[in-house]
Amino acid sequence: MATFMSAAYNEHRFRNAKYEADINSYKNVYEGIKRREHDKSLVFKNWLNPTRDDRNLVYFKGAYVLHLLREEMGEDAFWKVIKLYSQKYFEKTVQTADFLKIMQDPSDKKLTPFFSKWGYNK
Repeated sequence: MATFMSAAYNEHRFRNAKYEADINSYKNVYEGIKRREHDKSLVFKNWLNPTRDDRNLVYFKGAYVLHLLREEMGEDAFWKVIKLYSQKYFEKTVQTADFLKIMQDPSDKKLTPFFSKWGYNK
């Protein structure tokens, strides 16, 4: 989330070209991991000994997936639920299911297939 939000700030501050450059760099890191056949789900079952690629997946694939989710949901719905999510779960621990539920609620689209593809599958 933090990596994605830094790109979103850059979009706000420096316009869309900077945001797109950030997102493309995240996507390139992710695609490199895929080419090395080290892609994994964003939902890790065991985080005791993460590799460099594991950490890069969390940060860069995670940011790229949030970008794709923004496109899937549309601007208004996405930012509305990001605000709601940050308020509801401020200083709390969350799980992917919590994030899915709060993202799904105001959306007319069913996001379960999106999360199945990007959150739980490689």
